[in-house]
Amino acid sequence: MPAEDSTEATDLPPDDGNGLTIDSLTLAAGPRVLLRDFSLTIPRGQTHIIFGPNGTGKSTLLAAIMGLPPARVLEGDLRWRGRSLLGLSVTERVALGLGIAFQRPPAVSGLKLSRLAELIAQRAAGDGGEGSYAITERIQAVAEQADVTDLLDRDVNQGFSGGEMKRAETFQVALQSPRLVLLDEPESGVDVVNIERLGEMLRGLLQRDINPARREVSSLIITHSGYILNYLNADLAHVLYDGRIICRGSPRDVFEHVRQHGFRGCLECSTCDIEAPVRP
Repeated sequence: MPAEDSTEATDLPPDDGNGLTIDSLTLAAGPRVLLRDFSLTIPRGQTHIIFGPNGTGKSTLLAAIMGLPPARVLEGDLRWRGRSLLGLSVTERVALGLGIAFQRPPAVSGLKLSRLAELIAQRAAGDGGEGSYAITERIQAVAEQADVTDLLDRDVNQGFSGGEMKRAETFQVALQSPRLVLLDEPESGVDVVNIERLGEMLRGLLQRDINPARREVSSLIITHSGYILNYLNADLAHVLYDGRIICRGSPRDVFEHVRQHGFRGCLECSTCDIEAPVRP
């Protein structure tokens, strides 16, 4: 796989004032340590992809950024736009602009999606002075974009298909208007009919159709199938293997290499220096 200019793993460019900085992170889930001395930088406005085998800590990494169990940060730091996230509650992180769409969101009996949407939209509006009519209008507009209008009167994820769950998750995240979007396999369970519409909505949410210099939303996306790459012109892909990034590069090139040679093929690729990963 073609490599760009390489640098030492400890020489990743700091981005504390603009985006997400993961600095020398050691991360555990329960008794198991998944990542050691892990560093990654996602500048403001960039969308990054992570590929990797099951069990390597990809979803746990998203949980750690969001402050969710079972992720436990043992060492290192997580910074968003210059501020450490360590010690902050999930609510505080959401207030800073973080949002997450889960791979397998739970069903919530007795809570209508419409009511959850109201709570999300009201919190997102904050002290902005939006009245109930404006909030209702916004919910309806976003619901139409996400194709979840017919789900609003149903209990959250109760009896939803895989595709309905993904659309509902995207709908909830979009209502938050986040500035850091974490997506765990957004295309998982979505049929070929609906994935294009989901991809279009995610492209808008991540501002991929506007000038890169004007983008404010950063994103980290986990994918196994790679289908989402057909709808998002992501900036950079990383392969996570055995607790570390073993290569970086063009998302389509990285995915094609993994598809042909597997994840271990990245370890054996003669054009990549795994001890000196490619700088984003």
